[in-house]
Amino acid sequence: MLSCKVFSASCLLAAVSGLRRSRTEGASAGACADNPSSCACFVERAPNFCDSCPACGGCEAFCSGATPAPADCSAFGALLEETDIAGDYVAQKDFVHSEDQCCNFCDEFAAAGCEGYAYSAANHACYLKGNFRGTFPQGGVVTRLRTSLGAGCPGFGAAQQGMDLAGELIDDWAAPSEEACCSSCSKKPGCQGFSFFEGRCYLKSNVQGTFDKAGCITRVKEGALPGPTPAPTTAQCCNRGGCSEYDPAVEQCCGGTGSQSATVCSAAQGCCPGEGVNVGGIKCFDPATQQCCGNSPSFFVCDKTTIAPTPAPTTPPTPASAQCGEFGTMLWETDMSGTYLRQVDGVASSEECCPFCEESAACDGYSYNAANRACYLKSGFIGTFPNGGAVTRLKTSLGAGCSGFAAAQQGKDLAGQLLENWAAPSEEACCASCSKKPGCQGFAFFDGRCYLKANVQGTFDKAGCITRVKV
Repeated sequence: MLSCKVFSASCLLAAVSGLRRSRTEGASAGACADNPSSCACFVERAPNFCDSCPACGGCEAFCSGATPAPADCSAFGALLEETDIAGDYVAQKDFVHSEDQCCNFCDEFAAAGCEGYAYSAANHACYLKGNFRGTFPQGGVVTRLRTSLGAGCPGFGAAQQGMDLAGELIDDWAAPSEEACCSSCSKKPGCQGFSFFEGRCYLKSNVQGTFDKAGCITRVKEGALPGPTPAPTTAQCCNRGGCSEYDPAVEQCCGGTGSQSATVCSAAQGCCPGEGVNVGGIKCFDPATQQCCGNSPSFFVCDKTTIAPTPAPTTPPTPASAQCGEFGTMLWETDMSGTYLRQVDGVASSEECCPFCEESAACDGYSYNAANRACYLKSGFIGTFPNGGAVTRLKTSLGAGCSGFAAAQQGKDLAGQLLENWAAPSEEACCASCSKKPGCQGFAFFDGRCYLKANVQGTFDKAGCITRVKV
């Protein structure tokens, strides 16, 4: 049987289960006025409130008469305002009068996987959550995450200070630290890395490289970032009949991709225009035993032991000078992709081709074949291609100033989709070619080669490399 004795405003309730704080003990008439979210206020509003324990949430210690443990949030990060947690529900604690009390409850549920909590002041409730995947905006809610969440960022490379990450944005959300980004990204197979900037995580896929951004921190999953610009394992050689794939390591596209008669030959073979540069197919030949004979438009492959008929040469005028001051460095074993202008026969050296090209404003450069003693003058430069026995020179005015491109970035490579690569004397030659190709958004010039790119994402460090991007 229950007995009750009133002492001023208190009532002592004795039961078989032991002593319990009474419905009104510790609850003054002004408890709700002092603190409407306090346990005393809950008792003031509902005198039988304590009978609901242990379902009385954060007031269990108050109702039992025990001194509640002080809130300890030392194992949790900074408070995120107006923010909720995306994760798995672990538990809920009601009748909690301050958010810092949630820290203790999350500690109690650590074994159950509590990694953080969201607190709603309107509901006086802690929502404990695990399997953290991110955060999302939520008015009236505050969130804290454990500092141990994502600690050390296992599976990621070293943090890159002052660098942003080029890639496809998956999602972004508020976070107290870069470790929270690590924890989320590590759970998502499509996430290859992230940047942490001004208290937000930016998760990325299809990462290409990094670029400068003050105050930003980037981490990339190990093995996700592409290496330096490689020579492509395969490329395409296209002519009027279609395209064929070839391996640039052992093959070449004779005539240059996009020309009417482009043909795939082995890297060791020579290329002969056949029945005309713009009419018939280019012929492959063995330079050890064969050569390209004749002159335009009647080239043909002949044996070196065969005495080819001597064509009636076009007698070139005596050039005023054999100097090539208006031309860049010579590219060996290389031909030029462009529009055929004309051929000059009976030329003793490649240097003698320069004045003939200078005579035509349309001439961008030339290729010279010593076996044929001929200069092949071309316009509409779009690149170069390997050709045994040929040498090429381009005018230094070609692409001068790189109009339509941003300033050159020294020591930077360009992250993007590789379109093509070929030998070049200067970065200006890359500009001239890229500017004519709508799909080309920029290029990297490295070790005497142009690497033209599409879908550019940013730049990353590479000593000796020069990058330009279309504006």
